[in-house]
Amino acid sequence: SINDSVKYQLANAEVQESEVTVVATEEPAPEEIIPSETKEVPFYEGYTGKKVFEKGNLITGWTPGKLQKMAITDENGFRKYDDRYLVALGTYFTTVTGQYFDLVLENGTIIPCILGDQKSDYHTDTTYHAFTIGSKDCSEFIVDMQLLSKEVRQAGDVSKTFEEWDSPVKEVILYEKYV
Repeated sequence: SINDSVKYQLANAEVQESEVTVVATEEPAPEEIIPSETKEVPFYEGYTGKKVFEKGNLITGWTPGKLQKMAITDENGFRKYDDRYLVALGTYFTTVTGQYFDLVLENGTIIPCILGDQKSDYHTDTTYHAFTIGSKDCSEFIVDMQLLSKEVRQAGDVSKTFEEWDSPVKEVILYEKYV
C-alpha cells in the first residue's frame, strides 16, 4: 500500500491535512493456458492439409454428446465452446474429449480448438492413428450442415471458409485444460 499526505479543502474553506491510505490493487491476470505437449503432424502419403467436417447432430457418445449440448453454432456453421472450435482428432494426438488444443498451420495461423469427438482407430491409419483413411485428413471440424457455405460443402473442406485456414496442419499444441 502507498501512504500519502493529501491536502483537501473542506466546504468551510479551511485547509486541513489528512493522511490518506491508498491501496494499489492489480487486476487479476487473465486465465493463462499452459501448453502440456506439442505433437508434430507426422508425414502421411497424400495428406494435403484438407480439414474435413462431421455433422454435430450425429455425435451421441456420453461425453461428446454432453459437450455438443453445451456448444453453440457460429454464423459459419462451426460448433464452438468457450470461443474454440469443436474438432475430432485421431488418438495419436489425444484421447480426452473436452481437452483444449490449438491447430498450428504451416502458414503460422493458429486455430483454437477443443476435442469434441474422437476419431476411431478403426477409421484411421494403422501407423499413427492420426489420419482418416479415406480423406487423409487429420482434423474434422464439427458443424451444423445447414449453416455451412455451399463452397465448403462441395469441397468437403472447411479450409475454404477462411483464406488463412488454407494451409496444412503442422502441429497440435495440447493444453492441460478441459471442459
